[in-house]
Amino acid sequence: MKNLPFALKLLLACILGGLLTLAYAPFSFWPLVFVALPASIYLLTTVKTKQGFKLGLSFGAGWFGVGISWVHVSIADFGGIPLVASLGLMVLLCGYLALYPAIAFYLIRRYFSVNQWPLIFPFVWLVAEWLRGTLFTGFPWLSIGYSQLNSPLGGWLPVIGEFGVTALVMLLCTSLALGLVNRSWQHCTLLSLLIFISGYCLEQYKWTSPTGKTTQIAMVQGNIQQEIRWVPEHDQPTMEKYRNMTAAHWLKNDVIIWPEAAIPQLESVAHDYLAELDTVAATTKTGLIAGIVNYNYRSQEAYNNLIGLGLKDSITEHEDSRPFL
Repeated sequence: MKNLPFALKLLLACILGGLLTLAYAPFSFWPLVFVALPASIYLLTTVKTKQGFKLGLSFGAGWFGVGISWVHVSIADFGGIPLVASLGLMVLLCGYLALYPAIAFYLIRRYFSVNQWPLIFPFVWLVAEWLRGTLFTGFPWLSIGYSQLNSPLGGWLPVIGEFGVTALVMLLCTSLALGLVNRSWQHCTLLSLLIFISGYCLEQYKWTSPTGKTTQIAMVQGNIQQEIRWVPEHDQPTMEKYRNMTAAHWLKNDVIIWPEAAIPQLESVAHDYLAELDTVAATTKTGLIAGIVNYNYRSQEAYNNLIGLGLKDSITEHEDSRPFL
């Protein structure tokens, strides 16, 4: 790979990024992560310092270009935007997301020696992933840890979470790439065995145990057309539709779930409506969990909320930390 033209390296990085998406559901070919990522990291060792950003951008373009190509379908079908425009927005989104691995690649190639990468790469990558999942409401899809749900590393998920598994994957992949560079496999082999075997052992532990109790849950979906979803005149008809669709489920279920923003009004505006639902839910001993809109007047941002009705003597509310779009 060292002697390949830089343009060919960019193409190879893009292909490797695209192949990485096969590690996620529904394909779940998780071993591919330990081929695509080490190969991409090895490519990074073969380019000049200033070329690290472009290589990372190419890798990210393939990764997100394949992984979130479904976005344009949602925009075109449900947003009412022409196909060309939806494809353009998808390309812009993929380009934006590709900036994060690009910056990570650049910083690592620019400021750290290759022998430091096994410790530095996971840290820089996690910072980039945290920023990607936080800035501008965040877009955490395709985080590396999710690809290991069906691998032995999945045993680590209850202990260190998806973010921690991402760090382990990057540590392993960087070690493998360094093994390619130095033609030395002892350290990466021992590290791989240690992490995979310990993950497998953790997977054997039963973190939960069945209680023998069953819970009947109903999910109600109003299928409200997107073009009328936020038209004020349709707020009341929408809420009445959900109330009517739920009427037959009160006595048959322990929990009823409504989707995101099923109640398109603030709690203060829909107070009477919520109070009636709360009374019915409490009377039938059924918990209702519904999506509702909230608004922060100080920041002038709208948020997704979850509201629980029929739960003991009070209305329980949970606010999403991400602004509603």
